[in-house]
Amino acid sequence: MIKQIILVCFLVTLMADDMLDMGLGIATGLSAKNAYLYLIILLILFEKAIVKERGLLQLPVVHAIFVLLIGDASLSILSVHLLADYGGYDLFGKIVSLKGVLVDPYFVFLVFFYGVFSGRDAVRVARWLVGFIVVINFVTLLDVYDMPDLGLIEFRKGRLSGPLGQPNEYGAFLVFFIPLMFSMALSSRHMSGRVFFALGTIVSFGFLIQTVSRSSYTALMTGTLFAIWWLRDGIDVKRVMRWGGALILVGVAVAALFAQQVVLQFEERILWSTIHGDADQITSGRTWLWATALDFQMAKPWTLLFGVGWDSFTDFHDFSAHNAYINYLFSLGAVGLSLFVALIVTMLRYGKKGFFAARSLEERVMLAGFVAAWFGMAVVMMGGTFNKPWLFIWAYSGLCMRIVYEAARERMGEQNAGCIDSVPGMSRP
Repeated sequence: MIKQIILVCFLVTLMADDMLDMGLGIATGLSAKNAYLYLIILLILFEKAIVKERGLLQLPVVHAIFVLLIGDASLSILSVHLLADYGGYDLFGKIVSLKGVLVDPYFVFLVFFYGVFSGRDAVRVARWLVGFIVVINFVTLLDVYDMPDLGLIEFRKGRLSGPLGQPNEYGAFLVFFIPLMFSMALSSRHMSGRVFFALGTIVSFGFLIQTVSRSSYTALMTGTLFAIWWLRDGIDVKRVMRWGGALILVGVAVAALFAQQVVLQFEERILWSTIHGDADQITSGRTWLWATALDFQMAKPWTLLFGVGWDSFTDFHDFSAHNAYINYLFSLGAVGLSLFVALIVTMLRYGKKGFFAARSLEERVMLAGFVAAWFGMAVVMMGGTFNKPWLFIWAYSGLCMRIVYEAARERMGEQNAGCIDSVPGMSRP
């Protein structure tokens, strides 16, 4: 119970530090967030040292992919520094970037995966995590009406910038957590919980519309449809579509309250560009940017395999990649991109297997939302690169992987639980 309380405190600190930009720290790497993170890691290591019956390495495939990806990025930084140092190369900046983009998310995944011992505990902490995000969105809603003006959000050229900053990043964050709120609303045992998470889903969907983020719209819709199709043997499709449609309609009505602020951007970015624009106009210049990056790599074919160097896209271009896959291909080549995609695929496959093996309805519904959330992220990353949402995403993923692991352990025992693919009954109910 103490570890769970510490995890919740860590979430609160994470919200304050990353979402509200409070800067809780005294220097790079010396933040309150890192203090909590390292404290929890030490507690877990101490616990593992005295508790002999539980293995230290659980779900080894996930750890292996993460470690290989971090190792590949580290090697690229070292290689550029020693062999191909170009003008303006910032070695310290690249190391800090690697820590923030890959190392810290992996540590967050670890503390939430190892920080709970049972599927029941994982569900409890997951509800706290999603519930806290719902509360933040309720506070944001009050800020929209200046009751009071908290300065959490603003409208930039008619587009909502939420607690995470710019519209596309906030949109990606909502793409991941809206399916989770919806799953919590469906699985809550008490009416108060259902109402709370249903209202959170409605408000969040209304905020998503106001971001006027085309990639987020597409990702939420296609991610949900992919998840329904993938899990079709184990879900009541009609019930999900019925409740989902009702919440969407109410969410649209909520967004309509702010129509004056978003309608012009909606018409310009989506309707006009889709009907009258060419590929560059429709994608806001993204296709030109991607083509330029690929042309650069084609001129140096070895970079297609190994990349130009970690976090190097903006060193050679005036803009960010606006596509996570292009960014990994440019930075780490086909090797790094393959590892990144493997990480996404592993989350989806394990989420599906855990869905069919979970003992309780609450866990099954939670994992269904998890699969929809990751499908949505896989799509939304085609239109952007994001930083702030990842710590929350990997925190929740760690909790879901605990549920998956415990389901496998119940079926096969401690020794074989890590080999989820070999566990019978984890592909069909």
